[in-house]
Amino acid sequence: MALLTYKDARPWAKSIRAAVLTRKMPPWFADPHYGKFSNDRSLSQAEIDTLVGWADTGAAEGDPKDAPAPLQFVDGWNIGTPIWCSRCLPPMRCRGGTVEYQYIVIPTNLTEDKWVQATEIRLATGRCCIT
Repeated sequence: MALLTYKDARPWAKSIRAAVLTRKMPPWFADPHYGKFSNDRSLSQAEIDTLVGWADTGAAEGDPKDAPAPLQFVDGWNIGTPIWCSRCLPPMRCRGGTVEYQYIVIPTNLTEDKWVQATEIRLATGRCCIT
């Protein structure tokens, strides 16, 4: 589900409330007993309280002038021109909202070692590319 605009998010207010209260969203699987991580996406209690309060009070839009600028998406690859691409993702089907964990092996057929600077996976096309 897209959450880029208020119109995208509003129908999901009750689900958002439930997901943040149970800490299912945003997903974060690292065990907090084993250190603090700089990329931890977990919400603070204040952030959870804000989202729950928003949902509990009717999920009002707020003042559009306070909204951040819309995101701008690039055409093409975000990583620059890839040097190698492959179809790497098998079709996935969700049953009951669950995607089982999968190991995905991507055969490169490269004949020598390469340093990978960046990777990009396009879920819509199932393409995996590197630069």
